[in-house]
Amino acid sequence: MKLTASQKATFATVTAVYLLFELAFNAKLVDVAGGIPTKVQISELELHGGLVSAAGASVLIWRLLCALRSIRGWWLAGSLLLTALTIGPAVFFGQRMAVSSIASSASPQEMKRAVVSATVAKAMQRCVAVIKGLDIDCKESQTAEWKTFNALLTSLSFVSGSLLDSASDKVDLLVTALAEAEAGTAVSAYQKEYAPKVNELRRRFNGEYRDASKKMAEASDQVKDPDEAWVEYQRELNAQPFTAESANEQQHTAVINKLHKRGVMVSSGWRLNDKAGFIQGLPQNNANAEFRRRADEILGGKTSIQPGLGWEAFSEHPDVQRYIKDQLIRSGTRFKIQEGKLDLDADPDRFASTMFKPALQTDVKRAVEKIKMPLSSYESTGKNHQDGYEAMRAVIVPPLAMSFSLFFGLMNLISLLGQLLPIPALGSLAVRTVLVAGVIGLPMTMDNKVTSSLAYRTIEKAVHAELPVMSYGLSWAIRAEPIFYTFVRGVRGVIP
Repeated sequence: MKLTASQKATFATVTAVYLLFELAFNAKLVDVAGGIPTKVQISELELHGGLVSAAGASVLIWRLLCALRSIRGWWLAGSLLLTALTIGPAVFFGQRMAVSSIASSASPQEMKRAVVSATVAKAMQRCVAVIKGLDIDCKESQTAEWKTFNALLTSLSFVSGSLLDSASDKVDLLVTALAEAEAGTAVSAYQKEYAPKVNELRRRFNGEYRDASKKMAEASDQVKDPDEAWVEYQRELNAQPFTAESANEQQHTAVINKLHKRGVMVSSGWRLNDKAGFIQGLPQNNANAEFRRRADEILGGKTSIQPGLGWEAFSEHPDVQRYIKDQLIRSGTRFKIQEGKLDLDADPDRFASTMFKPALQTDVKRAVEKIKMPLSSYESTGKNHQDGYEAMRAVIVPPLAMSFSLFFGLMNLISLLGQLLPIPALGSLAVRTVLVAGVIGLPMTMDNKVTSSLAYRTIEKAVHAELPVMSYGLSWAIRAEPIFYTFVRGVRGVIP
């Protein structure tokens, strides 16, 4: 059916807006899944992918319905809203239910398989492991081919029995290499984590703490007996032509200013006959209050630390130890925080031997024990069930999101081009058919650095043997996505 100029303009505008978000999501998907996605990032990919897919399905079906029914005018907007409210939720919740259902129904064997697959993918992405026959340098991690391969690697290794069996035999080495890569070096941890926190504390000790201690000491030299100081003040007040009760505002201010000059820091609202407030404002008491305030500020809370300590005594004080440990833990430090006294004077060598290496050994031991736990630990009540569930989601979400993204993006683009081309309806249908066939078939005839490697071809055969339909989808995506990504990464910033 021939479209009016108004219909074409409406279709083009709506589709262009949708494609902008679709392209941005596709680029984000490859960037995030092509690295080492966290659980939060996997959830974000699932959410954003579901929303964009819902929009893509709604726009595609809406445009087809409008063309068939010749809907015009304000009915175009109304039909778009109706389609979005019916088709959109079905696609969005259908996609989320599919992920949740598959992950929840996974067997303990599948969950453990997913955990090992995630370990393989992380080891590859950290450049601490290689797949024999994969002719690509890990340093090329920012290329479209490598990012796409990484985005699908967890799924590929999950399905590829031979790759997973080989990795399972070396799981100790993989986990150890991963832990070492994530921990970095002792020198790096010392320079980036330990030293900055300790040096900042030492700077505040030499500055604020010592300054407050000095003022406390100076105030101590001026110490007067509180009662004697009060009697002296009363004698001076009695010599004035007014009493504490009869003083006007100007006289009240003059008395307070005179006390301030003598170091008695009473408040502006202090009553002239308030003995308790007078004693509290005496130099020694005022300096003590100021010291307490600054000490609490330095150590992030109430502290019992006393003035005048040297660095050694200061650094060993329980409140200082509490503060520095809390600061290091909050910064996400990976080195060992001792239960006892933390050495705040450690040089790089002592830091490595007493803090860094023990933490690394503990991490490695814990990670190896965890991945070697029996299948029963992945049962619904087992310790590893949640990890297994999240690993299954990491297997499912990236390829599913990528498939929906490519499908709806390309179908909308092809449909739009077919409708906008100035040819008869029959010709338009023929053109769309050729375009669809070309988009699906052309990438399968093209190879890149990943797909031409012996290792990938072996993995592809293993996937085809177990899941033929999925293997075609993965083969097409790993060839088409790098081409698509090259054109779409410019709009990556649309979705944060």
